[in-house]
Amino acid sequence: VAAGAGANFELTCVERLTGALEFLATTEVDIVLLDLTLPDASGLDCVVQVRARAASVPILVLTASDDEGLALQTLQAGAQDFIGKSRLDPQALVRSIRYAIERNRNGSLLREVPLIDELTSVFNRRGFLTVADQYLKLARRTKNGLLLLYGDLDGFKLINDNHGHPAGDQALRETARVLKQTFRGSDILARFGGDEFVVLATELRGAS
Repeated sequence: VAAGAGANFELTCVERLTGALEFLATTEVDIVLLDLTLPDASGLDCVVQVRARAASVPILVLTASDDEGLALQTLQAGAQDFIGKSRLDPQALVRSIRYAIERNRNGSLLREVPLIDELTSVFNRRGFLTVADQYLKLARRTKNGLLLLYGDLDGFKLINDNHGHPAGDQALRETARVLKQTFRGSDILARFGGDEFVVLATELRGAS
């Protein structure tokens, strides 16, 4: 997509948040342009879920609302910038995209702390606590429930002792793979430490 001199972008459009989360799980992108009113999600929940799925990707929120209070909340939830559609034009959009990417890049250089477990490609302990904090705040506002599941691998020490650490690493990777297949894309998966895994199940409507 071309938008002004020197501005060329390759754009992928996804209509639902679930589709966007699946896309982000398998594809690297430079920025997410996020509408806050989607068929399967709305408001800050959109920002929180995208931030959970793509922790290092800048988010530019596009919405029909010009509510400054909402703008501040989206920034607190992890968005880089906020544009009301009534004020949107091609030049402003290009400028906001560039600024959001640059601010995110500079911020990443300043706070280069890994949030993903390199072995299993799910959140590590720090990443889980960072994202879970945003979900807890959102759950309190929306009165929706969360479910925290915790588990570890029985006999993991025996695997390492009898078959070596490479076999133990493979067991951890396989556990993470099974968890990804079992839970929804919107749920938060993490290796909490050693052979311990946690899952934060979200969007439990009407739960307490």
